[in-house]
Amino acid sequence: MNPRLTLLINGLCALLLGWLYGGDALDALRSQSAEVSAYLEPPNLVFALGALLATGVGLGATGLGLAQQRPKTWRGYRLMPIVTVVVLFVDLFLFSAARSPLSSSDRAALTVQSLAEAATTAATATAVPSSPRELQGMAEQFGAPPYLVNGAPVKAWSVSVRQRCSGPVTEVKGEPVGTLFYCLAEDGRQAWISAVGLPVGTYFGAPALFSRGGEPVVGVVQLRPEEEPAEGAPEGEVPPPAPEHPRPSPSWFETPDSGR
Repeated sequence: MNPRLTLLINGLCALLLGWLYGGDALDALRSQSAEVSAYLEPPNLVFALGALLATGVGLGATGLGLAQQRPKTWRGYRLMPIVTVVVLFVDLFLFSAARSPLSSSDRAALTVQSLAEAATTAATATAVPSSPRELQGMAEQFGAPPYLVNGAPVKAWSVSVRQRCSGPVTEVKGEPVGTLFYCLAEDGRQAWISAVGLPVGTYFGAPALFSRGGEPVVGVVQLRPEEEPAEGAPEGEVPPPAPEHPRPSPSWFETPDSGR
């Protein structure tokens, strides 16, 4: 094998593994000390360090072969590509397969949307739900918030009900991560849901409003329309099914280019 080609291939493999697992190792360490981390669980530090160690061994073997002008048939040149394939295989099929494909931001957005849908389903034709106990019970169905606080997972969402609102809560004033603001309109016929977490694209920081592009991610709770009494169908005919009620969607899902 041409020494230059060997150096190029092995160097690219080392750069790839260093970029992937060097970043994982730094994120794992930082998530243990950051006030808030946008992880349901941090990267595997032990595996990341093992991958970096194997990368160093493979790169060292390549350097040794080039320094000693070993022939192209020397097996040490093959070590770096083998390390790359094995590490990526183990990561892909053992570790990544067990992780959820949804990001922290995806999970938080789905929780806001799901709570809005659950509250709309429980609404009547004259009022939306306002009981803190009822709303807390709905929120507990959606699992734990996808954040770490000082390295420890947040155990559950909590609902903070606000009265006489004209729109969603857009400021965080000491509320903990995992708080869902349920802001009830003065007439009780509408409510807005927002959350405390981290802005989309921010992975470490202090508790902040969950937002995307500077705009809060909001779920809207609306009245459930009254069902009109069905007219009697002629004998022998089956009446048409009742129309489905529209579901509210927060601004996150109304944006065409929404993503992580």
